[in-house]
Amino acid sequence: MIKEPTFDNVQVLKSVRTVGMLSTVRIMSEMRQEYVTIGHSSFFDFEDATIEDITSNYKLRRVSPITFIFRSSKGNFHGICPTVKSVNQIYEDKDVIDIDDQAHNDIGFKKGRWTLRVTHKGYKPSPKLLGCVKGLGYNLRDVTFSNPHLEYLAQKHNSKEAKTLIEECKTVGDATKLVAYQTHENNHVRGA
Repeated sequence: MIKEPTFDNVQVLKSVRTVGMLSTVRIMSEMRQEYVTIGHSSFFDFEDATIEDITSNYKLRRVSPITFIFRSSKGNFHGICPTVKSVNQIYEDKDVIDIDDQAHNDIGFKKGRWTLRVTHKGYKPSPKLLGCVKGLGYNLRDVTFSNPHLEYLAQKHNSKEAKTLIEECKTVGDATKLVAYQTHENNHVRGA
């Protein structure tokens, strides 16, 4: 006799929706009449870290001219370096930094882009901008920044540093779309 399956040991959790910002920097190609990716901003995911771990990290300050730090949840932080770099340059930078989450890196390299959450997710609040960490040995006027990512930081988070970079530094990327957003839906099912 075949026994009917039961679901006593399975817990189905609610679907969790969140919005993420993409790392891609795009411009309108005159020749193609479409948007093309010209590079990426560096996104960092610092898990099980303290703010002191991040702000005092010498390696981060060597590879990133300026990193905007967000608290994403207790003990977890996000970082956005709104410069424009190739995937290979980001790979080299991330290889140096020892406090960036490896799973976040692996997914980004596999997809060819990175995503950071910008809204609440379940019980987690929206990431909150804490400030920025300035790099060592950089003249920010010599760096090319992503206009869409700076606009996001300036408008959504009222960052004075981002507003100054927009006014004083070289920026690229189409800012008519503030930032390309992507919605993720996670359906979690846990077994016994």
